Amino acid sequence: THCISSAASDVYKRQYQTHSEFQGIRFANLTQFATVHVYSASGKKIITLEENSGDGGLEWNLIDQWGERIVPGVYLFRVESEGVEQFVGKFDVLD
Repeated sequence: THCISSAASDVYKRQYQTHSEFQGIRFANLTQFATVHVYSASGKKIITLEENSGDGGLEWNLIDQWGERIVPGVYLFRVESEGVEQFVGKFDVLD
């Protein structure tokens, strides 16, 4: 699975090299504490993720809130952080 972002400075792809490495995407350049909401192209909420480690990065393994791997397609995301303007972007998941 490959992810391509239209907001490359905020989400970037991480391809895996072996089974032991991370497979998914990383939301980068976040504040120390942020909430990321991911939606399908039709607007269905897929998952809510929390950045609370303080490093400004959040890795997501592409598993939705029901424990299923998301299917290829276009996804929207919304980032919320206290004191920072909300950011909305999109990314594609390719098979």
